[in-house]
Amino acid sequence: MAGETNHKLGALFSKDDILCQTPLADGNEVIKALADLAARHCPGADADSITAAIFERGNGASPLVPGYPLAVPHVRLDNLPRIVVAVATSSAGIRFGPDPNSSAKVVVLILAPSSQPGMYLQVLSAVARSLLDRRTIERVASLRSGEEVWQYFNGRGLELPAYVCAADIMNTQFVCLRDTDTLKRAIDLFAAENLAEIPVLDQDGDLVGVVSENELLHVCLPDYILWMEDLSPIINFQPFAEILKNEGKTWLHDIMTREYSALQCEAPAIQVAKEMARHDRRQVYVVRSRKLAGIITLQDFVNKVLRE
Repeated sequence: MAGETNHKLGALFSKDDILCQTPLADGNEVIKALADLAARHCPGADADSITAAIFERGNGASPLVPGYPLAVPHVRLDNLPRIVVAVATSSAGIRFGPDPNSSAKVVVLILAPSSQPGMYLQVLSAVARSLLDRRTIERVASLRSGEEVWQYFNGRGLELPAYVCAADIMNTQFVCLRDTDTLKRAIDLFAAENLAEIPVLDQDGDLVGVVSENELLHVCLPDYILWMEDLSPIINFQPFAEILKNEGKTWLHDIMTREYSALQCEAPAIQVAKEMARHDRRQVYVVRSRKLAGIITLQDFVNKVLRE
């Protein structure tokens, strides 16, 4: 990421903040044990209050990173002077839920100051870059001492990014349409997915437009109808009926809008907020060059920047 960096990831914890090859197999018990380690760095907070805050913040949700044997429980705390990190590893696995496949081999606890809303995401970005794939996680989980685990993180020399970028808060699981799809396909998706707006990609995966519920209304209601005082001639939705007759022959590239907000992955997250406020957008598209990489909704932004 662009910009100056401030801290190395390895400087946020030491070998004494690591439970290497923990015998604990239950995820909640591991979180409690990590909270006990972290409490030494948290004036005015004890392990019980930290644990309670983590569980309350999670509200029953699993801290597992989808698709990886990695868990990242985290919470923001008042009066915390700095970021606090504690790590647990287990080559046997740590269960987070009844599903035997829902287990982690590395658990990274992150406590962030409430007064620094982007700090957790900066640390999470550095953690993600240090544990790039399943093989790397397995390798860290196989290390035999806290010193070795700390040396792994510290030896990589990873620094916290100077700012939270769009890629740090985007959602990479999204629904999209192709410009060769029909209006029928769009209506079906809107009805099934409860979405207000759907990105449209071309055959190369480039973002080329957006279809929204408002666009569908404008397609169904020509401009002259908006000026009609007497709606009795169309009281039974005749314009909609006409559109539905041809929904399988109406192509999205003919009706989609090219007015949308898109930012590069490296754009500062604060720019996302600016786009939303300036153009009254409820979501911003994140691209890598022109390829759609993710979507940030207003709810995503509020949750991740102001609450996570």
